[in-house]
Amino acid sequence: MTEGAEARVVGAFPAKLAVIILALFGAALTLAYSLPHHWTPYEARDYSTYWLAGRMALDGSDPYDSASLAAALRGLSGSTVQPYFSYPPHALLLFVPLGALPIGISFWTYQAIGFGLFIIAARPQLRDGLPLVAILSPAALISFSFGQSGMLVGALWLFAFSGSAAALAALTIRPQLGLLAGLEGFQSGTALRSICIMAAVAGMTSMFFGLEVWKSWFDQLLVHSKFLNSNVIFYRQSPVPVVGYGIAGWVLFGGAGLYFLSRAFNVFTAATATFLIAPHGLHYDMTIVCFGCAVLLFNSWDRSQLLQRVALTLGFLSPALVYFGTWFAPPILLVALHAQVQLTRRTSQDSAALADSERNSGSGLSFTRWKRAPPRKELNSD
Repeated sequence: MTEGAEARVVGAFPAKLAVIILALFGAALTLAYSLPHHWTPYEARDYSTYWLAGRMALDGSDPYDSASLAAALRGLSGSTVQPYFSYPPHALLLFVPLGALPIGISFWTYQAIGFGLFIIAARPQLRDGLPLVAILSPAALISFSFGQSGMLVGALWLFAFSGSAAALAALTIRPQLGLLAGLEGFQSGTALRSICIMAAVAGMTSMFFGLEVWKSWFDQLLVHSKFLNSNVIFYRQSPVPVVGYGIAGWVLFGGAGLYFLSRAFNVFTAATATFLIAPHGLHYDMTIVCFGCAVLLFNSWDRSQLLQRVALTLGFLSPALVYFGTWFAPPILLVALHAQVQLTRRTSQDSAALADSERNSGSGLSFTRWKRAPPRKELNSD
């Protein structure tokens, strides 16, 4: 190994250490207020709604009947909270089998599926040296404590940006989060296959649960949207601008997000911009925002400026910082998105020059698709 190569390998250590410290600090900050949720009985977590919806559909009942769902929840845990099953009907193809299991086994199965798929989807960056602990982000920990779908949706996002038409179709279980992934589908040529897959899935859903389930979902969705607008708990759980800043703030932050996205559209900038543009989203949905900030902090450590590192650090911590008030999230996400755009544009330009010099177009780093990055010694070569 040459002296220059040795220096580049040694130079990777500060980046790893920074990501590890950031992940541990993020875990500590998150657990400081969410630890009680980790000891909450399965019957009292958000997952109980999904489990009950699966059981109700399995028994032939309407999982979108809020009164029946509330009665089932009272019988399960004694809770008087009004639950809503807001996922579209084709999500029942997943939750019905899970609803057939005891709730504890079902909970761990669902979380294992999400974490397992996320690790598989993140293998390109893990192979390039990104510490595994980066996956245990604030969003991931919050998603687990609530029994939510953050890791599963994050895995589907990564797969969709790697060219998977099936993953893009599956993201429709969270349509407000998967919209920008649809643009990637049109750009990569997977959109038509995704539409065909979704049509087949919708047909299967209608065959199993009846056509009327779609109307029930839509009617319940209108009721649920009013609940979202009136529930003050989202001031500590939702990062989207419309919650903290109203329509005017949503327009301003969303417009800024679209502007930055137009300068660099890729797997990470699209994820961060989603929470500036979407009308609804919660802290446990932000797994790719966290992961993207960690990846860029790691890959760009040697060439990033202090303010860019700070922006990515705050972006990684943003799901936990929402707890102190939703108003903090949009400015943090905007500066994190700005840093992501700057660094990914520079990386693309540097890798294009490197590819030309080596006459090997496959060796450059491209964030437009979810591809394996080149070794760090190439990224840091002068």
